Amino acid sequence: MYLLALLASCATPQVDQPTPQAIPIYTYYKTSDGMDLLNQSNPLAYKRDDLKIVSKIEVDGVTKEIMYEAKPIFLFLDNLTQQYYFGISVPTKYAKKPIETYVTLSPTVTDTLTYTFENPQRPTIPDRIYYNKVLVWVDDINPQTGLWPTITITR
Repeated sequence: MYLLALLASCATPQVDQPTPQAIPIYTYYKTSDGMDLLNQSNPLAYKRDDLKIVSKIEVDGVTKEIMYEAKPIFLFLDNLTQQYYFGISVPTKYAKKPIETYVTLSPTVTDTLTYTFENPQRPTIPDRIYYNKVLVWVDDINPQTGLWPTITITR
């Protein structure tokens, strides 16, 4: 009986779970004609070994750079679109002040993500994400999947 109660309590979502340190945003890269820039069999693709994501944050007045993703970045294949993507972990305001995130695509290309935190219902989660100063993402969880929206960058 005790085991059954323990299992039931593990399956029940907790009401006041802490805010995550970062949220994963799935990001696709393609050319204007739709060529997948993460498909490693494509000679124009960004090389997986060059991909790097670093976030600049401030903790207790000290600026730090942290990597949420392991290197090399793991590429996923979207079975529906047959496009590759990777997750960019965007920092939340949980116990820190997010400044910006750098996405290195090649030795000569590094892009910058910035964010705003203006949603009063979720003040620690970004409500908008800008990629090289262009709005590319608005906080709107898909009610069917429970996932954050994706970003598609066209180059």
